[in-house]
Amino acid sequence: MGGKTFLPAINLYMTMHKFHLSLSSTAVSKSLGAGLLLFSTLVTSCGTIDLPEDPRPSGKPHKVTIYTRAVTPNAVTLPIEVVAFAEGGQFVSHQRLTKAEDKLTLSLPEGRYRLVAFSGVGNYVVPTEGVTPKSTISQKVLTTSSSTATPGSAATALMRGEAEIEVGKKRNMVDILLGHTMSAVEFHLSQIPQDVEQVRVRLSSVYGEINWDGHYAQSTTATLLAHRTDDGVWATEVGYLFPTVNETTVATISLVNHDEERSYAYTLRQPLTAGTPYRFYGAFKAEAKRLALEGNLTAAEWRPWVEQNFSFGNASSGNGSGNPSPEHPSPLPDNPAQPPQGDTPPSGDLKGFPQVGKLWKGKFLVASVQRITADEADVMLLAKEQLEEAESAHSTQGNADDATRYALSYKEEGEQNWTIPTKEEAQILANNFHGDRLKAVNAVLTSVRATEIYDVVGKSKIRYLCDEGRTSFMFAENPQFRKGTSSGHSFVVRLVKHVRVKKQ
Repeated sequence: MGGKTFLPAINLYMTMHKFHLSLSSTAVSKSLGAGLLLFSTLVTSCGTIDLPEDPRPSGKPHKVTIYTRAVTPNAVTLPIEVVAFAEGGQFVSHQRLTKAEDKLTLSLPEGRYRLVAFSGVGNYVVPTEGVTPKSTISQKVLTTSSSTATPGSAATALMRGEAEIEVGKKRNMVDILLGHTMSAVEFHLSQIPQDVEQVRVRLSSVYGEINWDGHYAQSTTATLLAHRTDDGVWATEVGYLFPTVNETTVATISLVNHDEERSYAYTLRQPLTAGTPYRFYGAFKAEAKRLALEGNLTAAEWRPWVEQNFSFGNASSGNGSGNPSPEHPSPLPDNPAQPPQGDTPPSGDLKGFPQVGKLWKGKFLVASVQRITADEADVMLLAKEQLEEAESAHSTQGNADDATRYALSYKEEGEQNWTIPTKEEAQILANNFHGDRLKAVNAVLTSVRATEIYDVVGKSKIRYLCDEGRTSFMFAENPQFRKGTSSGHSFVVRLVKHVRVKKQ
């Protein structure tokens, strides 16, 4: 070739001494054909070009836009790691979002994919290659403050969500609901002797890993280090832990001075569960040489209060026990404060979870189900009743707060805290309940003497309010979102509520 190098305008890669041509389309224009002929002549003395015998379809990649939402009011914690798996579980693509202004987008060929997302992965060990659904994410040795090393606990809660998408058939947008995979724990210990120089709280046994399928693994212990506050109370920072391995949790509090280390233990006769914050208040009883501990499972933007009482025994390594109140004080076990948002494609194998369009527990209408972990899902319920002849939030007729007042007062089967759908939730409702599926769910509502969902009454298209009453939509394939009007009272309000449900 006389030492010359040819740089054709097509992509080549070389294996040994043979060039391979990769075509992105089965259609080859005449000009490209001529170019190939010329190119083959030029490289004859250097190698050969292998053209595929059976050219494959183009497989043109489609850009998939991904929206992540959290079940709590808190913003989703960056960075976010999203992985796309093929139907057989093979790794296809991934992206890490590190800036709030960036968009999560994946370029995927046509086909069905399972998308799994984790948020707050910055303080965790995340595999970077060879990822499979069984690959694990584990905690590093972390600090919850500048001076407290906490093996087995984290300063940032890891959240997880997943969804399935069929690329190429519909608009390539998907919403992934992120739910808590961890519990939050903090201790406040008072009346600690003045000679104590260090206080440690060790919890066992907790999981140390979670895989992309949402299963926990690797039993370990977590240690929280306390610091003395200005008022003399020893307090730990909030530490985030994976759930406990067993139905009981052993907590050991160690008081350390220059002479000795004294340890006091108790057994919490229920597990630490994901999405539940635990705040414990303890007082050291000098005369009995023991610690009395009161425990509160606080709402802290996650779940309702559950109170528990515990005490430490006299022995340095003895166990105490308390009489915890039931884990779930409400008929609805877990009620995240905020809903998922966005379109709702199938979200994995939902066998064992409530079914969309059916009654859960025989009384709550299920509007959507999205898996959080392998064994838990966020379920959006749709109210069985509705407010009619409502005014929008833009009304100038005196009742602009119709929707919000209704949400504050609404109660169903003893359950409160129902909310006006967001625009994204309204899209979910319209996707899941229109046409024949709306007829089917109305048959369910009629069977329990509840009010049907309207799409058309006579010749009028019925519009429901969402977005705090500012926007209206229809239960139709195209919900046609519109700004609420300043006059008229023809809108309808139907509320939603979210619960976290364990697989049965």
